Amino acid sequence: MKDFQNKKEEEKFYLSIFQKLYNEYPDCIREDHENPDFILISKIKKIGIELTKIIDKKKLRKFSFTEREAIWDNIAENIEMKLIKNGIDPLHIIIIPGVTERLGNKVKTRLINRLYDFIIENLPARNFNFTFYNDFDNNNYFPFEISYISILRYDSILSHYFFVSKNRRDYNDFIFELQQLIYEKDKKIKKSKLKTDENWLVVYEKGIGGGSYYSPSVETQQHEYESSFKKLFYLETSKDKLFELKLKNNIISNMTSDIKLVNN
Repeated sequence: MKDFQNKKEEEKFYLSIFQKLYNEYPDCIREDHENPDFILISKIKKIGIELTKIIDKKKLRKFSFTEREAIWDNIAENIEMKLIKNGIDPLHIIIIPGVTERLGNKVKTRLINRLYDFIIENLPARNFNFTFYNDFDNNNYFPFEISYISILRYDSILSHYFFVSKNRRDYNDFIFELQQLIYEKDKKIKKSKLKTDENWLVVYEKGIGGGSYYSPSVETQQHEYESSFKKLFYLETSKDKLFELKLKNNIISNMTSDIKLVNN
């Protein structure tokens, strides 16, 4: 099982999601850089795109083949082998177990088969994802061992990739954390030697791999953030949502007086 091979591969992956969700993404040529991470060159202007992730640093619990419990390593490995054997396109699969105790061999085998069948039956179309929250009403099919599963199928995914999170934490009010990230990126972008007409910042959620979810509350979405960026976005990857955030002392075209949810 492979993680992103490098930072740029990860950035391209989340940029591809941003591009899919943002209706005003320009018709352009993309150049890969550092600070900003990308430059979009259209006939009208050059737009710098900087990406950064928000994570729960204190509770980061990222799944890896060598570091996690052997039982979940084995489950993920068996599912991956079945996916490869049957020629399934590379998928990014996120799993939140509903229990933490070790599973017996019979239960493990049942879980592998049911998870694989569930993935195949709910395989999303290309460049889309599928998310399932287990309400535990149908234990005959979907066992208590699984609380949540998300299946992402994007062209930018080069190999099957699994996250297993066991200590999920949900955050809704994280204005301070967002503003601190914005300040950090403001300082970085001011040092850039690349010429752009304007710069956009995309903050994306990667808590799906670390056990924490950042789903912005109304207050977090409506807050006016301080930034030198022309546009600010929050990408809630786990729910396939993109928000354009408000800027303090800035007038953003087409911004309503309430929340601006870029995609429905």
